[in-house]
Amino acid sequence: MSADHKQIPAGLAVHSPAVRSESEWEAAAIKQIDDGQWFLAYDTSRTALELFPQNLKFKQLAARTLIRLGAIEEAK
Repeated sequence: MSADHKQIPAGLAVHSPAVRSESEWEAAAIKQIDDGQWFLAYDTSRTALELFPQNLKFKQLAARTLIRLGAIEEAK
């Protein structure tokens, strides 16, 4: 399995099972943010960060959603 197509760890909430690559996870989170689905975008970003810990974009997306939800301290 390539680095871009990792196995989803057991126990993680997966909201888009068809999403597999790093770029697909990012696109899914950005679309959810654009659609105003803040909680879902946060979950997607955090799950993606678990799968791809080297990608800081997911950490930024998660923080962005927390800020939109008013959780400023948690976003820091």
